[in-house]
Amino acid sequence: MKIKIYADEAWRWPLAGPIVMGLTMPLEKFEEDIFDDSKKLSAKKRQAIFKRLKELEEKKIILHSFWYADNKEIDKFWLSKCINISFKRALVVLIYKYISNYQTKNWDKLLAKIKLWDKLNKILENIEKIQRYDMKEIIKLFWKIEKIYWIIFDWNHDFWLSKDLGYKIITVIKWDARIAYVWAASIVAKVERDVYMIEQSKLYPNFLFERHKWYGTKKHQEAIIKYGICPLHRESFLKNLRQKLGKKI
Repeated sequence: MKIKIYADEAWRWPLAGPIVMGLTMPLEKFEEDIFDDSKKLSAKKRQAIFKRLKELEEKKIILHSFWYADNKEIDKFWLSKCINISFKRALVVLIYKYISNYQTKNWDKLLAKIKLWDKLNKILENIEKIQRYDMKEIIKLFWKIEKIYWIIFDWNHDFWLSKDLGYKIITVIKWDARIAYVWAASIVAKVERDVYMIEQSKLYPNFLFERHKWYGTKKHQEAIIKYGICPLHRESFLKNLRQKLGKKI
């Protein structure tokens, strides 16, 4: 089987919360009637499509995964590095899902699966330290089980992932509006982040995270001015607001 992996990220520019990477791996061809750039869809529509993707995963038609880099990591490493980090975390989860149900009578592939299973479990136990692990080794072991035909990322930069994975990633702009699998990865990233931020809004109700998508809207700025920042804010993103207000927030 030629494995194809599709990737997209969500919420690069908000003032608070993580950046999230979504990945999809089709196991069989599928087409959806609803097809459009996920940014044009309502949150309710994205949730309905995400539910459909989960049903497809239960039928072993497609696998999906997500992971994130949080606001503290964004402040420390900035966005480009955090896209790299969140992709590798999501990729570990995706490969783990795939080999969990992988069956083979080939002895070499079985040995590769055992070694890969052990390494993935160690990474998952300490996934916040993903940068310490050799992802090239993970890809090489996976290749002994299945060949990766391509990895497509909906952007114009691979964020050093080709180098870190030892595998050339294809980058193309706006493929989330052209290829169903990239579009599905975008849905995964957006819905998972929405769920997370809506839950966090219960802890920090003053900022209305569940309503204005955490960008620098007027209401969000007013809340920051009135209440200060909360543990979810990206402090590195507040420099312009600080300059605008002429005071520390």
